[in-house]
Amino acid sequence: MLRLALHLQAVVHAQGDLATATDALTGELAHTFRAERVSIGLSDRGSIRLVAASAELERLEGSGRVRALEYAMDEAVDQAAIIRLPADSAEPPRITALHAQYARLTQSRLTTLPLIDGEQVFGAITFEHVPEAPLPEVMREVADVIAPLGPLLALRRLTEARGLARWRLLRARETPDQRSRRITLWIAAALLTIAALFPVTDRVGAPVRVEGEVQRMLVAPVDGYIGAVHARPGDAVRSGQVLAELAREELELERDRWSATLAQHENAYRNALVRGERAQYASSIARAAEAQAELERIQTQIARSQLVAPFDGLLIRGDLSQSLGAPVRRGEALLTVAPAGRHRVIAEIDEQDIGRLQPGSAGTMVLAALPDHAIAVTVQRISPAATSRDGRTFYEVEANPASEPASLRPGLQGQVRFDGGRSPLAIALGRRLLDWLQLQLWSVGAWLP
Repeated sequence: MLRLALHLQAVVHAQGDLATATDALTGELAHTFRAERVSIGLSDRGSIRLVAASAELERLEGSGRVRALEYAMDEAVDQAAIIRLPADSAEPPRITALHAQYARLTQSRLTTLPLIDGEQVFGAITFEHVPEAPLPEVMREVADVIAPLGPLLALRRLTEARGLARWRLLRARETPDQRSRRITLWIAAALLTIAALFPVTDRVGAPVRVEGEVQRMLVAPVDGYIGAVHARPGDAVRSGQVLAELAREELELERDRWSATLAQHENAYRNALVRGERAQYASSIARAAEAQAELERIQTQIARSQLVAPFDGLLIRGDLSQSLGAPVRRGEALLTVAPAGRHRVIAEIDEQDIGRLQPGSAGTMVLAALPDHAIAVTVQRISPAATSRDGRTFYEVEANPASEPASLRPGLQGQVRFDGGRSPLAIALGRRLLDWLQLQLWSVGAWLP
């Protein structure tokens, strides 16, 4: 029997898939046990479905006997026992009503053995013999031969299954302890899901910088050179104070040249007037007017060569003390002045978070220079255009601080967190973890030299 069992297992192993393996197995079993037909059925959603038969499968399907055979297999699977019809007097009584019904249709003797894998009964094998012929002696050991085939067929079936069918097979193989653990895990997952979906106040974190409420940029009025510097960034300035001057030597020489030219043309048109030379008089008058215009232009450039503070405030950008004598071009930004005591906050909100903010959203700002002082801010304006820098895309959001400490000044940087509305706890926790990490990194950096 051991040799026969190994031979049948080899038959199953030699085939490429389960369908081919069951076909080959039914044929081999029919030959070995001299059966008229051997059929294999496997469970599918709680009932047996015929998957292979050794002979006359087409006629069996067309005659409507397939369902009767499947019902007979179900009968053996439900009882998890071998059913023989006619019944063997040595065995305990079994329910054989469906076997009897199928036997009347086929006029055959039946032997059905359940296919068992561990504690799971997942199919059955039915042998049909001619009633007049005696059963072969080998049928006495058929249970021992079929038993090793159960785990092998179950494994082949599980290996080839995909998707939902594989999941159903895995569930069917579960032991009671495994099923209890799975239900416990599902309950825990459901509770965690409910907790994760509970809405909480979300936060939008972003880097922030402080700027003057109004910043005035002073540019070079003409091409020239830096001549003198009277203020440096950080100095308080007053309206009308001269902050820097451009070199005026060339402009003054140009002014003297045009002054001399103007005087020359004025003398010329006076002499022409005395002599009565009208043509010369008109020409001298025109040249004098041209010289006067050039002189006024030069004088205007000289006057504008001084960069003057437009209002009381703080010089926040433009250290020209190290650039004396350096050339500048007309329109080049040289200095920036901001009013003292009036500031605005510019936050760089990531493009993924900008939709959760709107004018009026409240937040809290912490600056690197003032780590122990949280400042409340309120969104005033959201830039309609995005900015890309350092590999990230963000929107600039302007906010006003509710209070302005004396140490608050333009150029300070830090972190800000705005209330971004309410969202599920799972989403809020993920964002808050990132914000916390950014703030911790900033806190460590604040103490570094």
